[in-house]
Amino acid sequence: MPDSRKRSPNSSKLGEEERTRAYEDEATRLEAPSLDAEALYRELSDRESHSLIDDVVPKPGAHLEFLGSLAEGGMGRVDIVRDLGLRRRIAKKVIGSELLDQSAAVRLFLREAQITAQLDHPAIVPVHEIGLDDAGHPFFTMKLVQGRTFDEWAGRGRPLPRERLPELIEVVVKLCDALAFAHDRGVTHGDLKPANVMIGDYGEAFLMDWGLARLHGEALERTSEVLRSDRGITRGGTATFMASEQALGLPMDARTDVFGAGALLYFALRGHPPFQGETLQDCVEKARRAEFAPLPGPEGTAPRDLVRIVHRAMERSPADRFSSVQELGEELRVFLRGGADLPKREFAAGEYVLRQGDGGDEVFVLVSGRVRFVQEIDSKTIERGEAGPGAVFGEMAMLVDSPRTASAIALEDCVVRVITGETLESEVGGMKPWLVTLVRTLAQRLRSREEEEARREPDAPSEPGIS
Repeated sequence: MPDSRKRSPNSSKLGEEERTRAYEDEATRLEAPSLDAEALYRELSDRESHSLIDDVVPKPGAHLEFLGSLAEGGMGRVDIVRDLGLRRRIAKKVIGSELLDQSAAVRLFLREAQITAQLDHPAIVPVHEIGLDDAGHPFFTMKLVQGRTFDEWAGRGRPLPRERLPELIEVVVKLCDALAFAHDRGVTHGDLKPANVMIGDYGEAFLMDWGLARLHGEALERTSEVLRSDRGITRGGTATFMASEQALGLPMDARTDVFGAGALLYFALRGHPPFQGETLQDCVEKARRAEFAPLPGPEGTAPRDLVRIVHRAMERSPADRFSSVQELGEELRVFLRGGADLPKREFAAGEYVLRQGDGGDEVFVLVSGRVRFVQEIDSKTIERGEAGPGAVFGEMAMLVDSPRTASAIALEDCVVRVITGETLESEVGGMKPWLVTLVRTLAQRLRSREEEEARREPDAPSEPGIS
């Protein structure tokens, strides 16, 4: 029986009309969310090689179709275009006409494309090509990011709600990772501001616009000229986020971007840029002095530990900031996990970490080592268990404001994190009143139950959560 799927020798050569129709069908599928890759490969394989190349690789200057404008800034504009060869939408950045005769501006524009093209990182938008358009203007194309600017994402001028702090930290940590990648290659971004950060629809964070990027140790040439066309002076222009060394025209390094990352955090927590003024010069002068209103602000809800991190990142002198974006990122990660500003304390084997009867003004988190808990009842020493890394103890005495009910002794050399009463009150102050009442009530009931059980069965073992 003949195979009906076999084609005649000439069936692979389509007529001109059929070939045109097949190509149009192909183009329609390329615009669809999903592709039939096998069918597409079959149809492409049937076409003449010269026709395939002419259609997919258009002549120079003819492969980018204008779809609309996306943004405009001091260095030019960004358009949305379609790459007709690859059938995808991309972004096209074109230098402004008024800058074509300024060699410094052209150098910055071309340098941005070249620097960005060297930084292959998930949080840095890739550059595709560089060229001249029909009017002779230099351009380069890059990935079109779908999402919102940091300003839009953060709420446009309102302090970020406390419940969104984990999102904020995650975004800035991603940016720190991208900056660390650039720094490892000797490049400082130097222009961290809300307009230059995009948050993707699926949680991605992208660091955009490397137009002011410098190799470590380079100064920002002619600061006043570069910033003359700076837009959004009171909302989010470059001058409102500049580190002091930039505003002074001094060499930049990785710590300049530490300041910029801190300034992004400041913007989200305070609802406005660090440096504000009526004119560009006002903003630059404040940046030179690092003169900004301290956090958290009249309506802010920023935790004390996070405020400390932001203020350190934004110190006027680079030497007083975090030494690297990696260090800043790690501090933010620790804050996210809890315990960012908790002091450490070490105890040798046999030492008392806390003593029964003492005031309960500290809570301990065991980082390493082991402790044993003992209780003195009627001149008898009762063993109350042991605990290892991760254990928290001493909390009930603080919550119910009463003396310690047992002692904790280091079984081996130990390291603990110490939560002071001030720290706990600060965190409790951010909780809803009913939740504070609930926590204190539960702690009091648990304390009363433990005391009753100890009186009834003094020798019985208990859980190692000692107050």
